[in-house]
Amino acid sequence: MNSEYEKAYSEAKAEAKKNLITASRTTPCVMVTEANWNALLKAIAKELELMDRVVTNEQMLSYVNQLNQIFTTEVAWLEEKEQSISKDMQQKASSLTERLESQAGKMSEQNASDLEKAKKELQEQMQDYSDRMYHRILLPCLILTLLASVLVLLQML
Repeated sequence: MNSEYEKAYSEAKAEAKKNLITASRTTPCVMVTEANWNALLKAIAKELELMDRVVTNEQMLSYVNQLNQIFTTEVAWLEEKEQSISKDMQQKASSLTERLESQAGKMSEQNASDLEKAKKELQEQMQDYSDRMYHRILLPCLILTLLASVLVLLQML
């Protein structure tokens, strides 16, 4: 787009220069010829056409300022959204952490309670098995001891 504009601009400028040169060639007489007037009018028309096409520095500066304002507004909006989302995520994370800590505490208490209960049951079962084993081993030993004593007594008699 810039190359088309530059090409059109340079062509119009060359034609305007050519027309001005033609217009400046006056013959030594009191009046200006029709060709001079036509060339001068064509040059003025081309310059007006170029002036319509040319973007002035003020217009370009105004456009750049508008873009900067839009950019600044959008950046501020994005920063605001980022802060809002960050706060929301922090709140959700702390809420989730609190819930997990609460659940972990409850689970820990429940596990400790279950563990203590299982420990007591295991001790009771071990005591029961120990008592059973004691009686199963002790009774036969006592019976054998009694029988041996009886046999020894019988042999002495």
